[in-house]
Parts: sequence; structure tokens; C-alpha cells
Amino acid sequence: MSDKFGPCIVTGASGFLGRALVSHLDARGVPVVAVARQETAYPASIRAVTLSSYIDVPFLDGAVLIHLAEESDIGAANAGGSAHIDTVTMLARSLFRHPWRRLVYVSSGAVYDQGGTGPKRPGDPTRTDGSPYVVGKLAVEAAVEGCGGVTARLANIYGPKMKPGTVISDIMAQIPGRQALRIRDSRPVRDFLWVGDAAAALAAVAFGIGAGTYNVGTGVGTSIGDVARHALIAANEQDRPIQEGQTDVRTTSVVLDISATTADFGWRPTIALQDGLRRMLR
Repeated sequence: MSDKFGPCIVTGASGFLGRALVSHLDARGVPVVAVARQETAYPASIRAVTLSSYIDVPFLDGAVLIHLAEESDIGAANAGGSAHIDTVTMLARSLFRHPWRRLVYVSSGAVYDQGGTGPKRPGDPTRTDGSPYVVGKLAVEAAVEGCGGVTARLANIYGPKMKPGTVISDIMAQIPGRQALRIRDSRPVRDFLWVGDAAAALAAVAFGIGAGTYNVGTGVGTSIGDVARHALIAANEQDRPIQEGQTDVRTTSVVLDISATTADFGWRPTIALQDGLRRMLR
């Protein structure tokens, strides 16, 4: 892998997925430039660049760019409104003006319409509710397509040191325990992907030859209620009740069809959700 391309520049390298990706690339012998807005300790083999603005990301001839540096909290992005959209699109225009050897943009499966029960494919309808998070993602995806790059729409990523406020982190924060495990709504179905598998997928995409939009997930849907049950079983606390809060009017489902990703890049996930939850508990 490292012989085929020059260095790989990763923006947002200090984040949850960014750290895993940088470590994965380094382990594969790829020269990595880890770009972040906060100082982060890395092995000596990794070049760390700390910037006040990602607009100043250095361009290196022959380099691959993997662009992760966006607000990952959907609520925070939506609260930003049009300012969030302006920020992500302006940054994309600044970064994408360079002639990168290959450009990979990390988007989200959250852009898909959440109705229906079948797996979502890249050409399927996207949300039209005006969410600034989704509008921003789709705008940057369009810019990537114009540059001949690759968009990777990711499933729900989980693993050790994930940020609080997500479904799985909220569940794991209640283990061990004796009281009822609290969840908001048991019915939504989502695709949950181990962070190491996500990092391996992005590396495969970055050093492959396919272009366009691809899904990165497991292709397996799990309800939030089943995630809670799997976690309790993994912790040997299956006798604890699960307490559900207010439920939404409709049940939503976002499961990603990864057949094209596997066919074009030879990648497939290796860690099942139950195994990932057990790893987190250890």
C-alpha cells in the first residue's frame, strides 16, 4: 500500500475515527500526516500538524487526502444553521482546489431518507427536511464528485473512547449497574460499525481506484432495543430491565448496502456488534 502512493493527509485526525484511521494507516506502513486543531501525541513515525484552521492544511504533491474534519454531532451542526453549511462548504472548496492524488470525503449514512426497511444504496433518496447537517454533507459530496473523488457514507461508528451522547455510549455508560437500563426509543433500526473496521474501509477506499459514492457499514440492521439487550448479555446483566422513554411517531431505519464497496475495494467488516460490545466492556 505505501509503495503505491505518497503520504496520506488526514484532517480531523484527533477525533474518534481520525485516531483509529491514523493508527491503521501507520500500521500498514503508509506515511501519515495527521492534521488537527489540537495537539495530539502520536508515534514518532506519524507527522503531526496542529492548525488553528483547516483552511491551512498543507498540500503535498502526490498525497492522498482523507477529509474527516467536520462537526460530527448532528444536533450541534443543526443548531449552527446556515452558518454550519457555509463553514463546511467553504472548507471543502479550499481543500479541494489542490490536485490531490486521491480525495476521500467521509460523509454519513444519516443523509439517507429514514423510511422503509431495506438497505440503502448510494442512489437512493436522501433526506429533504432541510437539516443543516444533511444539507452540508450533500453539498460537500457534490463538490467531491466534481473533483472525481470518493465519498464514503459511514454507518454508526462505535468503539472504545467514543464520544458521549451516542446510542451505544449512553448504553455502555450505564454498565455495570443494577437499575433499569434507560433508552429513549427501542424501535429505530441502525447499522453499527466497529471503529477499526471503519478505519480499514477508509484505507481501502483511499488506496483503491473506484470513484463516486460508497457505503461503509455492515449491511445488518439492529434495533436500539436489541443493542441494549446485547450489551446487557455481554455484561452478564441480562436480568436488568430496559426502560424506554418517549417513542417517536414512526419507526426509522438506516441500514447500508455495502455490496459495491466490497466489490470495488475488497473490504468487508470483521467485527459483529455482539463481539464489539464485549470488547468495549473488556
